[in-house]
Amino acid sequence: MVLLCMTGLSSCDLVSLRDETTNEVKWKSLEICATEWTKCSDAKGLNTYYKYSTRISELNYDVLKGGIVQCFLYDGDTQVALPDSRHYEDEKGNRWTRTIDFEVYSGGISIYVTDNDFSGEAPGTLRFRLTLLH
Repeated sequence: MVLLCMTGLSSCDLVSLRDETTNEVKWKSLEICATEWTKCSDAKGLNTYYKYSTRISELNYDVLKGGIVQCFLYDGDTQVALPDSRHYEDEKGNRWTRTIDFEVYSGGISIYVTDNDFSGEAPGTLRFRLTLLH
């Protein structure tokens, strides 16, 4: 999967759908490759999470002040609205919860992945759909 990400597919530029009458972006697909996540923590090196940030010019003042921005995780053939928390268990009986959330700001978006056990394991490649209404 990482090889696919490195051979021409770049984050945030996969697909954009524009309204034919107003030319406004309605949604944008993002594929974040496993190598693009940045490991973050607090000042003491605790509370590990992963973050991905990118510029998206369509997230302008008008959208932030008068519109709606929603982000969905592609999970197989379904879309899951963020924030999303899922519970997992591995074959050794270890249990954890993964939370994926996002924030938008003028000109960009940040997506966060946090495991409640703070194991520090990076998320793999994840696909998202950002929807803009204004």
